[in-house]
Parts: sequence; C-alpha cells; structure tokens
Amino acid sequence: MKKTTLVSLLLLTIFSLSFLSFKKEEADLKTEFSSYFLKSVSGLILTYDSLYKPLYFSDLKDIDLARKLFFQVRYAYKKNEVFIEYFAPSTAAMLNMPLIPDVDEYDPNQFTQEPEGLQKIEEILFENDTFVDFDLLKQELKRTRGAILRAQQVAQTLEPQEYQLFEASKLELIRIWTINLTGIDVAYTKNAIRESKYALHTLHDLLSLLENKKNKKQIVREIKQTKELTLAAENYLMQHTDFDSFDRLTFVKKFINPIYSNFTNIELGMSFEKNPIATAINEQAYGIFQKNAWNISYFTSEKRNTSNDKIVALGKMLFYDPILSGNNQRACASCHRSEYGFAEPIATSLMFGQEGVVARNAPTLLNVAFQKAFFLDASTTYLEDQVVVVNQNVNEMHGNFAQLANKLNGSIAYQQLFKNAFEGTADTAISKYGIVKAIASFERSLISMNSKFDKYMRNESVSFSSSEKNGFNLFMGKAQCGTCHFAPFFNGTVPPNFDKSEWEIIGVPENANNKKLDADLGRFEVAKMEIHQYAFKTTTVRNVEYTAPYMHNGVYKDLNQVLDFYNNGGGIGHGYEVPNQTLPADSLNLSSSEMNDIIAFMNSLSDTVGLTQKPNQLPLVLINGIELKRKIGGEY
Repeated sequence: MKKTTLVSLLLLTIFSLSFLSFKKEEADLKTEFSSYFLKSVSGLILTYDSLYKPLYFSDLKDIDLARKLFFQVRYAYKKNEVFIEYFAPSTAAMLNMPLIPDVDEYDPNQFTQEPEGLQKIEEILFENDTFVDFDLLKQELKRTRGAILRAQQVAQTLEPQEYQLFEASKLELIRIWTINLTGIDVAYTKNAIRESKYALHTLHDLLSLLENKKNKKQIVREIKQTKELTLAAENYLMQHTDFDSFDRLTFVKKFINPIYSNFTNIELGMSFEKNPIATAINEQAYGIFQKNAWNISYFTSEKRNTSNDKIVALGKMLFYDPILSGNNQRACASCHRSEYGFAEPIATSLMFGQEGVVARNAPTLLNVAFQKAFFLDASTTYLEDQVVVVNQNVNEMHGNFAQLANKLNGSIAYQQLFKNAFEGTADTAISKYGIVKAIASFERSLISMNSKFDKYMRNESVSFSSSEKNGFNLFMGKAQCGTCHFAPFFNGTVPPNFDKSEWEIIGVPENANNKKLDADLGRFEVAKMEIHQYAFKTTTVRNVEYTAPYMHNGVYKDLNQVLDFYNNGGGIGHGYEVPNQTLPADSLNLSSSEMNDIIAFMNSLSDTVGLTQKPNQLPLVLINGIELKRKIGGEY
C-alpha cells in the first residue's frame, strides 16, 4: 500500500513538473510575443520622431530630407502593421486612413472625418514635385504621432494568446497581396513593393520566436523552411521593385500561398487554445483558394450556419416559383436568371405587371454569401432582409407573406418540404421565417469559387495564358481595379477581415454616349449624407462574362466600354461634376492591348458549373380545389 502510494506520488510529481514546464513554455511564448511587439512599436516611435522632431520643433524645410525620412517611417509602420491592424484596428485606421473623407452615418451632426495619418502625410510631401506646405505638414505630423503613442499603449498592456500570433500572421499575408501590393495606401510614391518586404520580415521574426520553443522536430523543420521561404520572398520583392511591372501572380503563387499553408501546418502541429470566435476564414484552411477556406456563418445573421441540404433544396424550389409574387407570374429567377450568372441580360428589370422598368440593374447572386451589405445602395445588412424587401416591393414582387403562406399551404408537397427542411425545430409549419430562411440559404449556396483562376491558384493542372497572367497583374496593379474590387471575391468585401462591404463614387453616365451624369444618387437616398452622393456598392467582377450589361443602370453593354470609362478617369474624367469621386480622375494610361488582357483575366473568373439547373417541375398547389398554374422561373 505504501509502495503504491509512493509510486502514485512520484508519478503525480512528474506530471505536475511536466505540466508546470508546459505552462512556463506557454507563458514564455506569450511574453516574448508581447515584448517583441512593444520593442517594435518603440522602434516605430523613434523612427517617426526622426522625421517629426526636426520638422516640428524647428524651421527646417528640407524637402528631400523630409521625403527620405518619410520612407523610413513607412517601413517602420509596415514592420508593425501585423500587430497594430490586429490588436488596435481603430488606431490602424487612423494611422493609415485612405485619402477619402469618411462620415459616421449614425452621427446626427454628420461630422465628416477628413483624411489623416501616413497617407495624408504622403500626399502633403509628394503631391507637388517642388513644393511642400510645411505648416500643414507640421499639423499632420503632430496629430499622427498621437495615434502611434496609442499603439504603444496597446503594446504595453497586451496579453496575447498563441493562436493570435498565427491568426494575425495569416491575415497579414492576405493583406500584403490583396491590399498592400495594389498600392492602395501609397498612391503618390507607389512604393508598395519595398514596403511589403518589411511587413514580411516581421513574420520571419515571429517564426523565430516559435523556432526557439521546444517543439517537435517536424515542426521545427517546417518553421525553418518557412523562414527560408519568407526570406526568399523578401529577396524577390527587392529584386522587382517597379510597381507597374511587378509580377503579382507569380509572387502570390510562389510565396504567399505556400507560406500561408505552412503557417497552418505549424499551427495545427502545436497544442494551444484556439480562437473561440468564428472568423471569415477557417483556421484549418491551407489557403483562401481552398474549397474549405470560408466560414459561411461568419457572413450571416446567425452565430452558426443552421442551414442544411433540405433547406437549400426548398429555397431553390421557392426561388423558381412565381407563387411568391402577388400575381403568381414573377419569381426570384425572373430577374436573376441562372443562364446569365443569376443576373439579367437587360439594363434594368421590368416592373411588376410589366408597367415600365425599375431603376437599377439586377446584380448577380453568385457569391452573394460573401457580402456584408445588399442592394446596390447597400441599404440592408443581411441577405434575409434583402429577400423580404424584394418580395414586398410593389414594383418588384408585390408579395405578401401571410397570403403566400396560405397559398403554399394549398400544397401537400410544400407542406412536406417545409416539414422535412425544418425537422427538429419549432418552424416545421409554413411561415414567413421558413420561406425567407430557405431562399436566403439557397442563394448562399450559389458559391462560385472554382473558376479557372481559382484552380490555377490551387496549383491544379490548368493552363493560364500570358494574357490572363498579365491581366491579373494589371488588375491588381497599374489599372487599380483591385483597390475597389478586392481579391479574392473581386467585389467590395474588404480583406483581410472581410467584415464590411464598400461602396464607391465613380460618376456613371446616363447613357453610353457619356454625355451626362446619371441622376441616381445611390447611397445618398439611404443615408441622406452629401458625402454619399452617387455612391454604389462595389459589385463582383467574377462571372462578368455572363452578367452584361454593366453598372448600376446597365449603361454599358460590354467590358470594353467599362474599361474605357475607367481608363479615362470616370465621371470627372468625362467632364461631369462628381462630388467626392473615389475613382482617380486622371487617365490610367492603359493601352488597348492591356485592356484586352484585363478582360481575359476577368473571364478566367467565370464559374457557373452546376448552377444552371432549374427544377423539373413545381409542386402542385390547389386553391379552392383548383390547380394554380405557374411557369418555372416566372413569365417575365
């Protein structure tokens, strides 16, 4: 008995020591992670002060020196970007605010936030080749320093978790190629390539922190390989620094994607707490082009995705059934036709009763799951709300959910479809909730992320032409398309967090002759804020091969017209008065060959396989014993 007790105590002591050793190792990593962040932010302050102090506290007006020091500040910021963006996003938004005025729509005073931070400083320093307003520069330098000090305060109190090191690093990898390399935050210097080198090197340093821990040999080996790959990526950036000619496609395929995959491998091989909060990207995904990459529930109004195949099948039937409309002649599929990428081949849809046309073009529903705002004026936040609004709109479906439920209850088949779809819940009866959820679930199932481009990014055996490759590089670089149509969805859903959908002001004309600005005020009609006049949500360019005509009013019949409009500076470039145009007003200087390459790339984003199947028949519905005749997909 005593011997057993001693053995038990010895084993308990060994286990306890092992546990304490593990906890100490865990704590050490957290401490080193936090210390590195604090040291790095402190370095940013020192670098910033080398610019700030001589210019603010003296009459120094050396333009060349100021510009040289500013580059160093930008590099120091990029070293810290992974931390500040992740742990202090509000501070990051202030430090690196785009050169576009912003306004809080919930502010009754409609206070406009003018651009500030490093991008504003860049504008002051580089907008004019020979002149700098040093008084204005001093003001902006002082204001921006406050934001950097706030970042330091965050670093001083930070208690990070291990999973955050990986999450922040993988988000930064996405940010580097979808945001930084597009040049969106260096509009004047176009120094995006060199800056990205510094952002990457911080990830190399974080890997070194992991390498020094007592990990399995396999993990240590993978960490070393990833460090080497990161250094190789840095060298590639420094050897190809020209913004317009930089081969972004090769860089993403050869470096970003493999580094991301390795980070996931390393993370899965280590034992620590996982993030309890759902994010847009599955933490186990080996890249954002993988088929398991996206967490659909992140984009819904639900905490988790409660949809299932039966709900989706019910939604598909309802989508094609004109019973949803007030006259039993219009279906969702009337304006979102599968053979046209779930868009419509006319400028604007017919009104209910064919009494004229509605104001705006019907956008594609493909990949609607990956949006954070709906309608072209971004007037709703959730897809379910979009379904309700369209159904009840007197100019579109002119529906009534109470009447619709009564009609659907006249069908034994529909009763069974609802019962099967919502089995085990309190919603097995036909109801507004069930109708809306089913249709929204079907629309979310229309995921189109298996195009030629996606396969190429996954290293599947597809060939990508030189025209398509050049088109991607132009799209993400010189042509500036990627600064609004963000990869990988190529819409307005902003990476790397994918937590909002943006709208832009580009000055679309009333007709294809480009003589007059279209009168539709867009987002202004929703928010009633002057800053949003002519603002429309950025739609996707995936499947544009099928979704003509283009723009919110369907003004352009083909992509050549669209690119010509952008190439010539949008509305302002065509002589219109467009307040707060977010599109650059000067020419992009794209040749006809370059525009053809961009179109070739956009066509490589086509993927409607499996999405063009209509139901063979609609369920039998009896009203007062008489069959309700309907046409699949509606009559008009």
